[in-house]
Amino acid sequence: MVSEWIIDVCEYFNLHISTVHAAISYLDRLQPSEKFTRPQWQMLAICCILIASKYNECEEHVPDFSTLEEITQQPMSNETVLSFELWALKKMAWQITTRTTITFLTCYLMSAEGLENIGECLKPEADCFGKSRADLNAYLRKKIYSYSTKVLLDNQFKKYLCSDIAIAILLYTRKVCDITPLWTNELTDIVQCDPFQSSKVEAIVYIICGLEGISAFEKLGSVFTFAKNNTFVSSELLTDNDKIDTKSSPTSIAVSDFSEEIVPTLADREGMC
Repeated sequence: MVSEWIIDVCEYFNLHISTVHAAISYLDRLQPSEKFTRPQWQMLAICCILIASKYNECEEHVPDFSTLEEITQQPMSNETVLSFELWALKKMAWQITTRTTITFLTCYLMSAEGLENIGECLKPEADCFGKSRADLNAYLRKKIYSYSTKVLLDNQFKKYLCSDIAIAILLYTRKVCDITPLWTNELTDIVQCDPFQSSKVEAIVYIICGLEGISAFEKLGSVFTFAKNNTFVSSELLTDNDKIDTKSSPTSIAVSDFSEEIVPTLADREGMC
């Protein structure tokens, strides 16, 4: 998978998770219809990583060409990489500021960590039981970032707003970590949404439960009680508008599935001057 390869490369260079999400967001926005070869898809993925890292990281953290050549096992000239970058930037209309799920999660977490009461784990058998406030915050952040990466790789979430996905991940993480209270009015004020009154957040939580297995679904299903009918709404009762679009996207296609096609050239660079 192209997106998984991007994640592996970003982890190899210890890039921030926001850089990972931005790079994959760029790939989704590019939506290349051309059928590239494996090396061409690698170059496209690399240009997304480079653009994201140049925008989000310190200069010394931007991946170097020599290491990228070792990873891809193909030579890369400055001109070739530049032509891919300029082609991508032109196709995105130079709009490289992107609000991803991790953007909202980071804001929510920073605000939540300042609350007087963030909750606590009262179950001795839980991994986070007895942790200090700082350790609990760090534990929840790690779990939340892990879930956000899983969501990033699944095409079912493409139809939802990143803000709604972030709220669902925050709620899901607090539930599976047995945090009490599960939710507070202060958290509602931070995310500007009551997750128990949002059918979209509910649907996203059910999808996450599906990724984690039946046991997670059974554990979380009982928390959704809607004010409109005060009853549990099963995922089987979703309307047609709530059905998940499983249409494939570039991030869910293996790079080996593409045949040769024309790639960006320096002509793109000249046309943008």
